[in-house]
Amino acid sequence: MIQAVAVRAASHKSAVNASGGLDPGLVVRLLHQWRFVASICLDALGFVAQLIALQRLPLFAVQAFVAANLAVTAVVASW
Repeated sequence: MIQAVAVRAASHKSAVNASGGLDPGLVVRLLHQWRFVASICLDALGFVAQLIALQRLPLFAVQAFVAANLAVTAVVASW
């Protein structure tokens, strides 16, 4: 969700005029967006936390936590 906001802010094209073309400068502009960098760091932190949880907890427990995170993300994104 935060990544989508950062991409919209960094993109020079509006949603209506976006033709799906390649914009090589978009990646550079995204790396200057604090929201995008923060969201990538949060993704990496979540991945590491999931790996640690997989080592310490049973698989079904970790899957339940990941599924709950997905539900929370969907509710927050719709809000």
